Amino acid sequence: MPSSSLPESDLQETHRVLVVIDMQPDGFPLARSVLRQVMRAIAEAMASSWLVLIVEFDIECAGSTDPALMSMLAGYPHWKLVKKKAEDGSLEVIESVAEAGMSTACPFPGFRLAGVTTDDCISKTAHGLAQRLPDCLVEVIKDACFNWQGSRFDWSQFSRAANIVLI
Repeated sequence: MPSSSLPESDLQETHRVLVVIDMQPDGFPLARSVLRQVMRAIAEAMASSWLVLIVEFDIECAGSTDPALMSMLAGYPHWKLVKKKAEDGSLEVIESVAEAGMSTACPFPGFRLAGVTTDDCISKTAHGLAQRLPDCLVEVIKDACFNWQGSRFDWSQFSRAANIVLI
């Protein structure tokens, strides 16, 4: 399994984590709707040497992460595949950050989330991170997230936590 191989001091200096959630088009066809935007977010994270976590819903029908994303990450040393068993992947994300040698002690510039679906796994993971790490910033990239409601989605649910910011 791929994992981060950055020296701890290098990861500590970036203090940023891109969390890509459920970009598994076989199980979540909406992933195709934001593939280009998620690829852009990954490219930006890679250019800044951020840790990139590819979070997969670990159920058989979900399939694997889109091959285009996995190809982008080939040869990039600062990424890890993370499996989650429930909609909220925040515990697995926090564990993976610690395993990569990064501290989650805040102030920590924090997390940036992208993927599907905004109203379920993105929301639950964002709120889980915000609750478990209340001094950390959790950013949600609006144009790199998608859900069944499309543009009618009510983004106000993210305002329940002061440390969640829509970008």
